[in-house]
Amino acid sequence: MGQASQDSGAQVNQTSQASGAPAVDTIKMYQDIVDRAHAEVKGVREVYKWLSFALGLIISTGIAVIGFLTYSNIHDMRTDVDKEREEIRKQMKQEVDLMNAKAKQDYGVLANDLTSSVQKNVHDVEGKVNKRIDDEFNKDNIQNLVKINAQEHIDKVADNLIGHQIQNKIAPQIALVGDKLSRLDQEANFLMISNAAEGGDRVSYEQLIQWSNDKTYPMRVRAQRAIEAITSKANTDYLVAGDRGYPWKPGTDPSKLGFEELKKEYKTAGSASNRSALVSYMYSRDNILKKNMLEFLLEVICTDNNLDVSASAGTLLGFLSSHSFENRLDCKAIKDWYATHGAEIK
Repeated sequence: MGQASQDSGAQVNQTSQASGAPAVDTIKMYQDIVDRAHAEVKGVREVYKWLSFALGLIISTGIAVIGFLTYSNIHDMRTDVDKEREEIRKQMKQEVDLMNAKAKQDYGVLANDLTSSVQKNVHDVEGKVNKRIDDEFNKDNIQNLVKINAQEHIDKVADNLIGHQIQNKIAPQIALVGDKLSRLDQEANFLMISNAAEGGDRVSYEQLIQWSNDKTYPMRVRAQRAIEAITSKANTDYLVAGDRGYPWKPGTDPSKLGFEELKKEYKTAGSASNRSALVSYMYSRDNILKKNMLEFLLEVICTDNNLDVSASAGTLLGFLSSHSFENRLDCKAIKDWYATHGAEIK
């Protein structure tokens, strides 16, 4: 086709040169040549298109055929594989289930055997341990050790518990009881002193006087009342017994005894009743100086350990001095009176 174009061009050149025709014919000729070339190119293109279509159709058909055949074979193969895999899975499941059942059965038998064996061994060991414990506890040293440890533990726990109870409960109660006991002791002591003073004990009487003057003493008022009762009794006139109440020694003539001898007799007279009777006898004697008798009576009032003897001497002192004393047991007041009026008595 290229060779034909060259031949046509050569012919055109030759014609132009030979004939010398105008340029228009030449252009037309060239146009015809181009159109013919285009037609030939188009024809070639159509051939190529048809060939391409045919080739594509052949290739597509081949691919389709091959794909169909391949798909059928793969599908069948997959189906067979799935069936075979399902069959294998079923067989494996059956074998696993059988193995599990066998294992459970073997495990149960083994567990029973082990349980029986363990129980038997535990029973045997327990028996041996109990026997060993009994044998050890039958030994004196073990018993003593257990006793000592138990006692120490009990003491420790008991000490803590007792200490806690004492601190929280018992201590306040002890304090309360102690306060009550203190008051009871104080009350008992006061009653003992008061009763003794009312019975004539000088020491107890002086204790009551001390309490009555103590503003801090809780039973001060009661002490004052006890003193009032004792002094009221002491201010009652005592009978003068004369010599009838005194137990003279056999063969003794009291009328022949002088004043100093009678004072010695007073020191050894013994009981309060004997001393009181002897003081009354000495007062009845008319051969004793009144001044000496007054001083003796003042000594008895202030020193005799029995208030009844002192009160009796106070009664006689009132008779002898012709003076009424407010309290015949008040030694200080009587001494003060004597210091003022003693010289008047002969």
